[in-house]
Amino acid sequence: MTANPARCSSPPKINLKGLGYTENGFRQLTANKPIMKPEDLAGIKLRVMENKIQMATWRTLGANPTPVSFGELFTALQQRTVDAQENPFELIYTNKFYEVQNYVMTTNHIYTPMPIFMNLEF
Repeated sequence: MTANPARCSSPPKINLKGLGYTENGFRQLTANKPIMKPEDLAGIKLRVMENKIQMATWRTLGANPTPVSFGELFTALQQRTVDAQENPFELIYTNKFYEVQNYVMTTNHIYTPMPIFMNLEF
């Protein structure tokens, strides 16, 4: 049996250096009604990042996942374009989503680390 050369090759050079990481923490839900179980998500227009995995997950749980850019999220919640959203506590607080959402549910459904890289040419 011979090894597959493609599987044994070195990883491609990406010209980046890892400097460290920070985090956004775990993601939580906010809405204008309490969401205590998956059945409570039925028909909820939930703002999510435009990401196939997240959209499929929330759809499976019964929500209607709706991609909205982060910069438009406060207005979308205020105008009821979407009923709910999911983000870490820090972003919920600093973007004042509590002004347009009545409930926050601690779900810890996704952890969001943020690695920091630098281009080696810099």
